[in-house]
Amino acid sequence: MKRLSGITAIVLGLLLWIAIPIGSQAQGRYPLRFAWNAVNGGYGPVWLLKDGKFLEKNGIDVEFTFIEGDQKSIQALVGGSMDIVTLSGAALINANLAGADSVSVAGHVNTMPYSFVTTAEVKEPKDLKGKKAGVSSFGSTSDTAVRFALQRLGLTPEKDVAVIVIGGESTRFAAMKAGGIQGTVISPPWTLTARKLGYNLLADLSALGLEYPHSLIASRKSFIKEKPEVVRAFVRAWVESIAYFKQNPTQGVEILGKYMKLNDAEALRESYEGFVKLIPNKPYITEKAFQTLLDLIAGKNPKAAAAKPEQFMDLSFVREIDRSGAIDKLYGR
Repeated sequence: MKRLSGITAIVLGLLLWIAIPIGSQAQGRYPLRFAWNAVNGGYGPVWLLKDGKFLEKNGIDVEFTFIEGDQKSIQALVGGSMDIVTLSGAALINANLAGADSVSVAGHVNTMPYSFVTTAEVKEPKDLKGKKAGVSSFGSTSDTAVRFALQRLGLTPEKDVAVIVIGGESTRFAAMKAGGIQGTVISPPWTLTARKLGYNLLADLSALGLEYPHSLIASRKSFIKEKPEVVRAFVRAWVESIAYFKQNPTQGVEILGKYMKLNDAEALRESYEGFVKLIPNKPYITEKAFQTLLDLIAGKNPKAAAAKPEQFMDLSFVREIDRSGAIDKLYGR
């Protein structure tokens, strides 16, 4: 894809859009260490926090860092080298149950952004019986998603369909092409590749109504207590960035291309359209979403059975901004 105009498209759009006030502007400057931990179409608003200058606008001087994966990210947060990070709900819960100082302050993607796809010969759920489905690792989000999809399709994992560890999405695709597995879960833009290969989409997990904390914004309770004004400013920037990403698809696609290092216009559009609908205007996380995950974890971690969803959430900042009417204003309401 030819770059739309480098980062210029984003900057030009922001010159008009960023003038929309969301609340009281920060008076001072706040240093903040922030890390994001994944690269996919859902992270457009994360990258716009910096490139769109939403953090800067809200008084935050950010150290913007990529830390790959949940394990290293939660370690950085708990260890104090980062103040706010993106995480999966599973990583947050497991760390919290182990006694780590960690809590979610805003939502991001509150469902599973996956489609369950099968090779061309598997046209119906019954055709999967006796076949294999691939996941990245046992206990991973892809593992949870595959098992959930199989159950919704009327199949019993392990009994009807073997679940085996293969690796990431590209590796699972290679395994499907080689005949090693017949089904797996994928997210955009792999959904585009699947259609081109003639694979069958048996279930869109995001459309099944499952509330699940796939990705969220997390901090430490101690940091929130010490610097609530910084967290408030961050969450304010977060809701602004989400609104801009959702209302400006051209600039949204541009930021995805930059950080995903992808030049395929069709794939970028697939990524944008696949994820933008999954990011809520108001970044709450529901107790039901955390309960879904706690129920899944309880089989392996007894502490999860006694845990309450509210112990993993501090949505006071989202609630405060929402009640002020500021988020509605961003969407012209």
